[in-house]
Amino acid sequence: MDIFNRKKLAEAEEKYTEAEKKILSAELRINQLNEKLYETERTYKQKLNDAHDRIEELESKTDENNKSKNYIYYIRNTVIKNREYISAVYCSKLSFFTPNEYKLYILLRSIIQTIQKEKFIELSLFSHVRLADIVRMWEEYYYNQNKSDKSFFHCKEKNRNKTEIVKIIQECAPDFNEDDYKETFLYPLLSYHIDFLICLDKNDEFKSIPICAIELNGSEHYKNFRRQKSDKLKESLFEGSKISLLSLDNDDLKDNKSAEAIIIGKIYEALQKCNK
Repeated sequence: MDIFNRKKLAEAEEKYTEAEKKILSAELRINQLNEKLYETERTYKQKLNDAHDRIEELESKTDENNKSKNYIYYIRNTVIKNREYISAVYCSKLSFFTPNEYKLYILLRSIIQTIQKEKFIELSLFSHVRLADIVRMWEEYYYNQNKSDKSFFHCKEKNRNKTEIVKIIQECAPDFNEDDYKETFLYPLLSYHIDFLICLDKNDEFKSIPICAIELNGSEHYKNFRRQKSDKLKESLFEGSKISLLSLDNDDLKDNKSAEAIIIGKIYEALQKCNK
């Protein structure tokens, strides 16, 4: 091998070594980011649990102006503390799904398997998922001097809509505080769930990204005001979060092919939205 070729080979080996170093550095950075993401998610879930505990605490506080509530809390807490009492009140559900939910579950599993083969992607299917596990609040506080960088009030100048919301809050409730903020915006996320959730899995990043939520509506959705109110909340939440929402009626499941076509179309739409 002549000197020129040896020099070229040495340069190539040097570049290869340098590239390997960059790859190792990038992998290390990805692992660090994944660890940070895991820690953030763990912290967020802890805050959700704290909020749940706060709800329980507020419910159990003595209400001198409402004796009936005091009786309710006393009876419930007494029963909860005694396992024998618990078994007299609660038992396991005979089925996790209603019959129509189970039909939809089987259909969704089949559809997901087909799409995975066609698109060479990984999808996960979850059921009865709390809204709080799908969407999150941008800021954890309304206004807190010690943590103002994470405050909705503090960040209002970054977004015109936030400025408008703060204006509405201050007009209605000048003393609006952290507990009010959570009760207004966080607690509804803990109270409602979605029937089915489809996520796009990113195995190399240890992520499962929500892309499409599916609701199965019975006749009560059109008669019950509370159900209609929760439906509107879900529609607004998912539209604002860029997550596709598909609402099906029980009657839609009578025609399996038609329901399958509607669901496949919605999932493909959600995948396109995710790739933008």
